[in-house]
Amino acid sequence: MPKTLLAFDLETTGLSPTEDRIIEYGIILWDLVAHRMLDAYSLLVNPGIEVPARITAMVGLTTEQLERRGYPPEAALRMFAGCLRGADIIAGHNMLNFDIPFLHSESERTGVTLPWLERHQYIDTRYDAIYHPDIWGRTLVEAIKSAGLTNPYAHRGIFDALMVAEVVDQNLEAILAKTKYPIVTIQAEVTYPNRLQAQQRKYYWDKTQKAWVKQVRRCDLEAEQTALPFPIKEITHV
Repeated sequence: MPKTLLAFDLETTGLSPTEDRIIEYGIILWDLVAHRMLDAYSLLVNPGIEVPARITAMVGLTTEQLERRGYPPEAALRMFAGCLRGADIIAGHNMLNFDIPFLHSESERTGVTLPWLERHQYIDTRYDAIYHPDIWGRTLVEAIKSAGLTNPYAHRGIFDALMVAEVVDQNLEAILAKTKYPIVTIQAEVTYPNRLQAQQRKYYWDKTQKAWVKQVRRCDLEAEQTALPFPIKEITHV
């Protein structure tokens, strides 16, 4: 059983790991035995590009602030890599689709290697958190709500990372059990007139496969089907 968790969250200038840049590392080192925070870091980064107005409105960080107070990208990534050494397991929300690709791109740009990242077990609370049966979405807000928690400072890396740590700590054994199963893509078998049923349950239209799909851990398939008014089928591994 892991004893120390590193929960992290990245704030960025946008959604593209190749075109956008990291502007904040929110890092929480958490004691899973004593159920408390050991340390917390908010590493601001000077990305070397303009921070879009929509991002400033969301996270409260401006280009000028980051130019004055942010670390160079290479230095920030080295500090993050150092934090990884103190953890038995790593957690984040939607990290497999978002944070990890950003870290790999930052590693390629700066030349800072992340061997510890590859060796750790991951918990991604998008797939692994224990959600309330009536909550169909899989955002961090919904993971926090399912855990009975509140985040008054959403979209700042350090506070989002703290929420991830709290969510994991509440149901550690069940969450670790889920990580052993693969993430699979499932298809909602609905007709066009009934597509709203799939949308309401957070399936999205995949143009390539021309289907309403969703990604879940394979262990959640039975519960997913039981709760749905339409059939589903597994189509691919993620």
